[in-house]
Amino acid sequence: MKGKMIAAALLLSLFVVAPPPLANAAEMSTSEIESELICLCGCGQTIKSCPHENCGFAVPARSRIASLVKSGKTKEEIVEIFIKQYGEEVLAAPKKEGFNLLGYIMPFVAFILAGGLIMVIIRSWAAKGVRDEEETLPMTRDDFGSDIDRKIEKELEEMD
Repeated sequence: MKGKMIAAALLLSLFVVAPPPLANAAEMSTSEIESELICLCGCGQTIKSCPHENCGFAVPARSRIASLVKSGKTKEEIVEIFIKQYGEEVLAAPKKEGFNLLGYIMPFVAFILAGGLIMVIIRSWAAKGVRDEEETLPMTRDDFGSDIDRKIEKELEEMD
């Protein structure tokens, strides 16, 4: 009896945690694909977020993506179809391969180089300040015989 209750609970949990229907998965997949492709109408947005209501590129592209998803194409296949037709400029982000890899690496390299350059400049300024501080003006003969110098010397002797 206890085994049947556990089996029934497991079966019931499968229905509660069932995957979303295929239509919802297709919509999510369509939405993901639209987010990865740039609208070529000139707005600079993705196909998903193109602000033009009757856009000459985004509207047909959305319907084409939906039809390709319904025909069973994967996200990668659909993106490749758009790349073959429009070139890599249709991608919202460049592929992480070849020359495009520089676009991902160079900001970090530039940041590190800029930090190193700033550190070198600050050290040179600090060293210059120390050198300037060490190069004081020599005392002249007039400085040795003033009344203030005599009073200071007298007070210093009294303190010892």
